[in-house]
Amino acid sequence: QGFSPSDFTRAYLNEVFDRIREEAPASSCMKATVSKVRNTYRAVVQINSSAGQFFATASSERLTDLGHLIVSRLHRQLDRWKSKRQLHSSKHTFVYRGSA
Repeated sequence: QGFSPSDFTRAYLNEVFDRIREEAPASSCMKATVSKVRNTYRAVVQINSSAGQFFATASSERLTDLGHLIVSRLHRQLDRWKSKRQLHSSKHTFVYRGSA
């Protein structure tokens, strides 16, 4: 929205969103938009999954800074989700050590 990205810019943004998608829960749905108003880029990313919803926004005059900001903000949320998931799954681990 608000600008027509060059092929280079489009490739960079796809790379940024691919990095986010790789960290997202399996079978999640991600929507990402980037707009430009005057000299400022704005990114909005929303991830919906059965594990929860993740949402972040970022603004910057530099596209590379925007990419780093949005990845960092979502990465923090996804790390919290992963640590809770690992903590939860470790509480329900059953190990059988027996002989036949």
